[in-house]
This record gives sequence, structure tokens and C-alpha cells, in this order.
Amino acid sequence: MCTKFLHLNAFTVIFLCIGVGYSMAQRISIRVKKTSKPQIYTLAGCIFDLPKSESGHVYKIGTNRNCVNIYLQENCTGEFIRYQEAPPSMVIRFASKWEDDISLDDEMVAVSSIGPCFDKCDPRNWVGMRRDVPAKGTLFNGAAYTTGPKRNFELSGKECKTFTPNILTWESIRISGTSASTCVELHESPTCSGGNSFQLRPGYPYLSDLNKWGFSGGRKTAIFLKSVSLCGNGCPELELATETRVPNTKPPTTTGATNLTMTATNTKEASSNFEHAEGSPVWVDMLTVFVVLFAFGLGGVYFIRRYRKKLNRPAFGILEGMQRFTMLTEYLYPPYITWDRVKWKPKRTPAVKLGPWWALSILTIFTTSHFLLVGLHELTTYQKEISFRQVLLLVIYLCLSALSITCIVTCVHEVDEICFMLGNIGTIIHDEKDTTRGLGLILNFMIPAPLTIAFLAATIPILLDDIDPTLAQQQTSAWHDKTSNLTLDLETTHRNIAKFRKCFRKYQELQILNVVLNQVLYLILPVALQVGICVYSVFGYLLIKWIWSVPLPLSFIAVTVMLVTTVSTHVLFPVSTNLTLGSEKFLNFWKLQQMSAYRRKLLKSCRSLKIRVGPFYSIEKESRARQRQNIADDAKQECDRCF
Repeated sequence: MCTKFLHLNAFTVIFLCIGVGYSMAQRISIRVKKTSKPQIYTLAGCIFDLPKSESGHVYKIGTNRNCVNIYLQENCTGEFIRYQEAPPSMVIRFASKWEDDISLDDEMVAVSSIGPCFDKCDPRNWVGMRRDVPAKGTLFNGAAYTTGPKRNFELSGKECKTFTPNILTWESIRISGTSASTCVELHESPTCSGGNSFQLRPGYPYLSDLNKWGFSGGRKTAIFLKSVSLCGNGCPELELATETRVPNTKPPTTTGATNLTMTATNTKEASSNFEHAEGSPVWVDMLTVFVVLFAFGLGGVYFIRRYRKKLNRPAFGILEGMQRFTMLTEYLYPPYITWDRVKWKPKRTPAVKLGPWWALSILTIFTTSHFLLVGLHELTTYQKEISFRQVLLLVIYLCLSALSITCIVTCVHEVDEICFMLGNIGTIIHDEKDTTRGLGLILNFMIPAPLTIAFLAATIPILLDDIDPTLAQQQTSAWHDKTSNLTLDLETTHRNIAKFRKCFRKYQELQILNVVLNQVLYLILPVALQVGICVYSVFGYLLIKWIWSVPLPLSFIAVTVMLVTTVSTHVLFPVSTNLTLGSEKFLNFWKLQQMSAYRRKLLKSCRSLKIRVGPFYSIEKESRARQRQNIADDAKQECDRCF
């Protein structure tokens, strides 16, 4: 009954999330002050009764990923800023324009009313634009009109300017002219066609950082533009006036604190009468995925219940997981440690067969050193030749490579200790008739991870437009024997050590294994914990901030790594703490018993069993709670910083 109730609650939460997400899709929030609560408005028409503070200013407008027109006059009339946001959250405050080749980025945008965007081919978007007067501008590869190459363009009529593909991103743009007579449209397509485009005028906010603008699809930032034209170039032939007078040719500005903040959140782009994102809305994709997963789940439950008596359930213990992974690695290349398939005892691989292993190890070290030098060069020279997503991928690659190199060094220098430890652990597991446990399921689940993640990582440079495959080599081969090193039988600590009270020899064997285990994990465990925190943070940032602009394989890798890291932490911390608690319980139990002097000496030779994190500290009962508290504090700080 409890299980059914939990399943019902889970389904209720999922449907509520889908319903709330759909209902909030066409709404925006307005906050008067930083400490005040946001007021929700439906973006179905003009919002003219904006709340005002005592100073008459608005602090924050949450656009909720809707395309909005920010009017500079009351009742949604006159000149406006057509804002089309980028996928990650951002802040918009200042206007950008050029006067006499001087950049003016310190004028605050004024807001009097807000309305939904017109359709992209609506002539009101480019009212006043002069098609007979050439529009001039410059695209810069770097932000703030500074570093990197630049390209000048001049447009008139139906002309389409295409840029060379050797420069992947354009991060800032300078547009000459006035906001009343000049309007340019930036396209994702190199032919100025298709629906993925956005429109800019002089005086629009943040022309010095196109990362804060997005295409109409809502899933890619504007830095990946391929061509530029005058506004309305891709629309059907319309009767357009070449000169139209508007009452205000300059956006009103203030010298005070007109704090206008637009926070981008997660939804579709407009209402049915106005422009909307291409493709299916987000809630449709979510509902489709949920229905497919639900169907597969029901089918799996029905199949298992119907045929479970006829199926021979395979064992998913720790030893079976180690054996299956060993078969996979030995099939690909000879690892540094091989196993006797009859007795399942580890041994050092003959040096003659280690050619592929050494080649992959040396390649890993060289590529890691190369990318580390690239990152240091970017920092020391203060140059920005790679995008922010490339920086995140570089951090992930360096972290995983550091863990791999640590495992290589440990495997070379501690090979005898590793063989001794794995052989004795296998004997203990076999003697204790180990059954399927959580750690065994994790190890069996991770067997196909090297091949799956390697294939998905290889597709990321192809799917990302701003990454050169020759500069984003992922670590797809040098897995070595690091997983075997980490599949140490900590599950033996689930045994109640008090069962060994009649045999001190068993406890002494465990004590020897504990010493060898700490020696083997002396470098691996500290590096693994730091790498886990770093990779978890980077992947979490990718999923939250760049969920719509990263390829699906990268999102799958991020979810898988975060899930495996969370489950592994949840399982391994209790295993390590139970080791210490069980040993202390064993020692305290026998200290209270009456025994001979000889047994007292044996008891004094026994020490408490602990898993040490290198030379730093031992894993204790409070370690997992302390780690979760640190993660929660960091998350709270990030949320306060964002909002």
C-alpha cells in the first residue's frame, strides 16, 4: 500500500509540474524592489499599469522566455525594444549605441509599458527603417568590441551579408545610425532565410554581449549567427515605407537608478497571435518523454511478473561485476592487471603485452598536458579564443584526465598491493556467499559506461557549432584499470564484524586489507572526491543554464554522471562508516568480556578499521551529512547570486 501511495504521489507531482509549466509559459513577473514579491501578469496584451516604486522605477521583469516589446511610452505606443532572450538567465540594464565612433554603454533603459512581440513579418517591427539608405555595422569576435577579428558590413535593400565559417562566434556588434531609421536582422542560416533570427536597432541593450540575445527557436544564443540583413528580408513582399516619422527618435534615458533586470526562465516564446518558437513547446516534449517512459515501465513490470518464474535471474554481486568488467577490458586491450579465468586471481600482466596500455597512458598524459597549457595560456595572456561552453568542457576533460593519470600512477607503483587486495577480497566474498547488493548493482550498471560515454562524447564536437573537433578531443579510450581499482570490496563491511568474535584471524585479515586499501587509495580517493565535486558542479551548471543550447548527448552524459555520482556517494559513505562502526562494535564487545591474558593481548593488537582520504582525514559518520550541507550552502549562495 505504501509503495502504491508513493507511486501515486510521484505521478501527481509530474503532472503538476507539467501543468504549472504550461500555465506559466505566457506569463511574466514584475518586481518593484529587490525585497518585494514578484507580481504575475499574463502576456495576452498590453501591460500598461506597471507597478512603480516611490522613485517610479521597476527593479526586475521576469520574461519567462517570452518575446516581449518594452515600450518607452504609455499604453504600448511609440518606439519599443523588441527583446528576444537567450537560453541562459541573464541581466539586461543598459542601452548600447555609437556616437562619433565612441561607444556609449552607460544609458539606462526606461520602461513605461510592456506587450507581447508582434509577428516577425509584421511591418511594425521595422517602422521608420530607411531601405534606401545603407545600414553600416561591425561584428566583433570578442565581447565589448575588443579582442579577436572583426567584419564590417553595409546593407541596403534585400542584400544578405554572409560571414566566413572559419570564425565560429560573433559576440558583439556595432550598428551605426539611429534607432528610428536603422534595423538589422541576424540569422542563424547563412542565406538569411528560415525562422531562426532576431532583430536589433541602435540603442538596444547589450549589443556588446550577444550571449544575452537568442534566436527565435529559443535554444541557441545569438553568437552563432551566420548572416545579417535588413529587418524583414526573409518575409513576403510587403509595401514598406522607406521613410516614416516617429515622434521619438532617441530612447529616453535616466541618470538615476532605473534598475531594469530581465531574468530569463524556462518556457516557450509567445502567444498564438504573436511570434512563437519553432517546433514543439517544452511541455509537449516533456509529456512525450514521460508517456514513453511510462509505457516502457508498465511493459517491463508486466513482462517480469508474467515470466519471472521462467527466467534465470543473473547474479549482480560485486564479484560478478568485477568479472564482467574484466572480460570487457581484456577484450578491448590487455590491461595492467589480468585475471586468471579459472581461479579468478589477479596477477601482473607480462610486459610484452602492455604495449597498447602504455600507448594509451602516454597519449592521455600528453593530451592532458597540452590542454592544460592551452588553459594556462588563455589565463596568462587574457585572450578569449574559445567560448564559455568550451571552457566548461575543458574543465571536465582536465578533471577526468587528472583522475585517470592518478589511477595510472597508482596502478604502476602499487600493482602488487592491488593484486593482493583484490585476490583476498574475492576470497572473502566467495566464502561469505555474497548476494546481490546496492554496490554490486552500481558496479554492474557501470560496465557499459566506457563505451557508451565514449560514443556520446565523440558526437559532441559534431553537434556543437562553436567547437572544432580537433580541439575538443574527449577521453574515450584510456580507461585503463581504474574501475577495477575502485571496485574494491568495501561491501565486506556490511557483514557484522561481531560474527568474527570466535576467529580473530578473520579480523586481522581485514585489518591487513584495510591498510593495503588505504595505501592504494592514498592518491586516488582525494583526487576522485575533488574531481567529483568539480564535475558535478560543471554538469549542474550546464543542465541549468545551458539546457537548450547543448547537444542531447552532452545532456545525457551530464545526467548520467550526476546520477552515478549521487548514488555512489549515497552508497559508499555508509559502507565506509559501517566499516568503522562495525570494527568499534567488535572491539568494545570483547573488551567487556572476560577472557584470558593471551586473548587480551590479541585484542590489543586489533585496531579500528577506517577508510582514509589520503593524508587528510578519515571518513566518519558525519562526512555525508557535512558534504550535503556544503552542497546545499553552495546552491543557496548561487541562487541568491542569480536572483
